[in-house]
Amino acid sequence: MSEWLPYAASAVGAKPPRRVPFWLGKLFAGEMPATMMVEGRGASNAKAERDLGWQPLYPSWRDGFVHGPRSAA
Repeated sequence: MSEWLPYAASAVGAKPPRRVPFWLGKLFAGEMPATMMVEGRGASNAKAERDLGWQPLYPSWRDGFVHGPRSAA
């Protein structure tokens, strides 16, 4: 999250998110969400690409944030 959230904010012209200590995040969001935010790891598309022939719309998540849909409407 620490890599993509600031990039997403920048892509839409928002201020970068504030960083808060883990203990404070845990106090406000709870232990599980706070842990997921600091320990969450990325995932691979390799199996979907290999087994299903799937291809992402954008070559990277960075391109998706910049060129992807701005809203669900």
